[in-house]
Amino acid sequence: MMEIMSTRQWHITNRGMENAASIITPRRGVYCIDKTTLADERDGMSDWLLHMAEKDWDLTDFIVAWREACRVHKIDLRGIDVPRSIKEARRIRRG
Repeated sequence: MMEIMSTRQWHITNRGMENAASIITPRRGVYCIDKTTLADERDGMSDWLLHMAEKDWDLTDFIVAWREACRVHKIDLRGIDVPRSIKEARRIRRG
């Protein structure tokens, strides 16, 4: 694995994304997101943003890392409404 860049909780790698928090909280283990799944969608929104909104990760940090991973890996997001995805993820997080 080659690390391209990092946020506080995520590494963007040549394979996609991997959590950096496993170093801080080993009980979580390693969470890997393959670059081929970064554009997975649910109802025109990012499945990953909606999925991670239901977890206890720092959502803002994940959004930054996901967007950067999509840019680095030249992921076609034309089928995803990114602003709507972010808004819905934040709504889910607030409960």
